Amino acid sequence: MFPNPFARWRTRDAEARVAEESVLEASMQALDRRGSPPSMEKRDKARQLREGANALLQAAFAEVKNLARPRALPPSGAARKPPKSDR
Repeated sequence: MFPNPFARWRTRDAEARVAEESVLEASMQALDRRGSPPSMEKRDKARQLREGANALLQAAFAEVKNLARPRALPPSGAARKPPKSDR
């Protein structure tokens, strides 16, 4: 059985989602004049986490694509049967 290629992405995606929600909540509070806007460091950290999660997702899809690919294909004419008229 192969390990799940999406496991690392799920963890990183959850971290990115929490950071994004925190930035969004701080932004909404600032719009309502109940707090200060999120810092640039906080926004950059959320953006970096999302970029990392997206990279892991692309890598997981590539891995799945490689696992689904047949290992060895016969040469194009090797598996053909002769036409019925030649038998």
